[in-house]
Amino acid sequence: MWGQPYLGQVNKPGAQNTSNNNAYLYSVTVGAGGITNAGPVNEQASVVAIGNVATYAPTAAQSGTAFLLNRAAGTTVTLPSPVAGLKYTFVVTTSVTSNSYKIITSAGTVFLQGTILVTKAADGTNLATFGDGATHVAVTMNGTTTGGLIGTRLAFECVSATEWEVTGFDSGSGTIATPFATS
Repeated sequence: MWGQPYLGQVNKPGAQNTSNNNAYLYSVTVGAGGITNAGPVNEQASVVAIGNVATYAPTAAQSGTAFLLNRAAGTTVTLPSPVAGLKYTFVVTTSVTSNSYKIITSAGTVFLQGTILVTKAADGTNLATFGDGATHVAVTMNGTTTGGLIGTRLAFECVSATEWEVTGFDSGSGTIATPFATS
């Protein structure tokens, strides 16, 4: 289509076309004036260590960012107002030892749906937990039964004006339980 960006794979300039070559992703725009090559597309996501704060609110402009949960005393993260396509990843790099890591929607009418696999770190026992998309508005990890230990990785993707899809792995201890919460 004229004037529309096209993303495609091409071989490294000057390389022979063999199955062992690395492929590079380039962005080009085809227009009436010819082809404009914008160069390689950077697929690397931004990484932000949330740090020593009790509350944090990522912005829509930070969509695609991986946030490091690195405060042993826990952090409450409030997701932005939902816009389909927003994506955030949360990675626990410091186990929560008091309070909790909590990721909550921006309103009580915005819900979480999806699956988080909670695994007991000591022996690998696991529990598949489900956000129902109708009552769950938060994921709360308490550092034990509902997870929040190092190795936890959760992805949140907004799929509508009232729903976030949640997927991921959560590491806990004790008698593991669902981290999905109604408040």
